[in-house]
Amino acid sequence: MRVIGGEFSGIKLGVSQGVRPTTDRVRESVFSSLEARGYLVGATVVDLFAGSGALGIEAVSRGADQAIFVENNRKAIRIIMSNINKVAGDEFSDHFRVVESSVELWLAEIVRSPGVFNKDDAGWLVFCDPPYIYDDWDALLETIAINCPANLVVLESDRPISPTKSWSVVKVTDYGTTVVEILERAPQVRL
Repeated sequence: MRVIGGEFSGIKLGVSQGVRPTTDRVRESVFSSLEARGYLVGATVVDLFAGSGALGIEAVSRGADQAIFVENNRKAIRIIMSNINKVAGDEFSDHFRVVESSVELWLAEIVRSPGVFNKDDAGWLVFCDPPYIYDDWDALLETIAINCPANLVVLESDRPISPTKSWSVVKVTDYGTTVVEILERAPQVRL
């Protein structure tokens, strides 16, 4: 696995055993779509269920300002830290933040944590790539809608996910065993 485009293009990334990384083909397609819509440059990206950190790293490589990686598996966190070091070293360290936490706990606590984000900031983009057995999408999407200033969410699963009323579907792409959906915050619930 490698960084597909941008400043860190071509750098190989490590993957922790048992983690299902987003394939190069899927990442290329997703990021091409996000770039075409102008969603990346200057964005703060949250990589939930971060795994290897490839999605957040790819986003910063292509112009996002910052990536926050949320992961609760310590082996995966070590891989994320190693991958960040490969692409950035000290030069870009302020562009990356790794949080050891369950996604649900982090999302519940971020509204009480000063300095995590400015509620008026609409430049947030969330990637959700949990294990394919994950089945609590409604609660996750509503928690993101309530607690996070993201106006865009990218979901990766093995099946289509019906978004909650807080989100509208922008694009759905089926890659065989992987389905990617780009969701936009519904107009009535914009921050």
